[in-house]
Amino acid sequence: MKSLWMVSVLLVSLLAGCSSSGDSPSTSLDFSDKGLQATSTTGVIRGVVVDLAIAPIAKANVTLIGKARSTLADDTGRFGFDNLEPGTYFLKASKRGFSGTQQSVEVVAGVSEPPILKVQMERDPTSAPYVVPTHFRGFISCSFKAANFVFDASSCDPTGLAGYSGRDASSPVFEATRAPTYYQSEMTWESNQPIGDQLVTIQWACKKTDSCQSDDTYRLCNVRGPAPLTCRVNATTGGGGGGVGIKEAQLGTNNTAFMVSMFSNCSPCYRDTGAPDPLGIGILGVGVVTEQTFDVYNHLFYNYSPPADWTFLATGKVPPPPT
Repeated sequence: MKSLWMVSVLLVSLLAGCSSSGDSPSTSLDFSDKGLQATSTTGVIRGVVVDLAIAPIAKANVTLIGKARSTLADDTGRFGFDNLEPGTYFLKASKRGFSGTQQSVEVVAGVSEPPILKVQMERDPTSAPYVVPTHFRGFISCSFKAANFVFDASSCDPTGLAGYSGRDASSPVFEATRAPTYYQSEMTWESNQPIGDQLVTIQWACKKTDSCQSDDTYRLCNVRGPAPLTCRVNATTGGGGGGVGIKEAQLGTNNTAFMVSMFSNCSPCYRDTGAPDPLGIGILGVGVVTEQTFDVYNHLFYNYSPPADWTFLATGKVPPPPT
C-alpha cells in the first residue's frame, strides 16, 4: 500500500505543470514492470491516465482505435502497448464517471522507452454509477378481491362512514428526477389475515401530481402472491403483468415519479387449491385484507444494473457497480 502511494505521488510530481494537450511529460517514470519491448521493426506506447488535477485514474480502459487492442490502466494509471508497427496511432480512454477522450501518438521502431503519453480525462458526474434508495411503511386499511378485480379502501367504504380512506396509506409515490438505468421495488409484510395473506402490487410511472391509476399506458408491473413481491424494470422490459420498460414509460421526461399501489389478492387462489378454474385464468378467487402494514424498498440504479437475481431483502445491501 505504501509503494502504491509513493508511485502515485511520483506520478503527480512528474506530470504536474504539463498542459492537457497530451504532450509527453517525462521519460523517467518506471515502466519496467510492463515488459514492453521494441524491435528493429516495432515500437512501444507508454502512457498514464490522469484527471484534470493530474491525479492518476486507475482501471481506465485504453483502446487502440481500429486495431482491436485494449488494456486497463493499472492502479497508478499507467498502461502500455508493444509489438506495434511504426506510425501514427489513435487511442481512446474511458471509465465510468469520466468523459471519454481520444489522442494520437507516434510510434517509432526500435524505441523501447518512448516519451510517456499523458491522457487526461475530465470527471463526468452524470455518468457515474450510483443508487437512490427509498423506504415506505404502508398501511392497507381495507382491500378486497372478487373474481379477477381488486378494490381499494374507497370501495370498501363508499360512504366514508368507516373512515377507511382517511387511514389508508397503500399507494406511496417515489420521485425520479431523471430516468434511471434500472428500477427495482420489493414489498414485504407479515400477514395477519386469515383469508388475505397474499397481496397484489401494481406500479405506474406518472407525474407527481397525477393519480395515474386510471391509465395503464405507463404501468410498470403487476405482480401478486405471498410476501415478498419484487418488481424489476429495465429500459425496455417491465416487471410483469404487461408492464412497460423505463423508456416506454417516459420516466424522466413526461413522467417523474413511481406510484406503488398495494391491494388484496385472492387467498387461496384457484391455482393454489387445485379447484376447478371456470375461466382458465388461474388467479380467480376471493381475498379480504384489513389493517395490514407492509414495507416497500425501492432502488433506482443509475449507470449500472444489479445482478439479475439480487434482492435487497435477502442481502440488506446494494451491489457495488462493476469495476
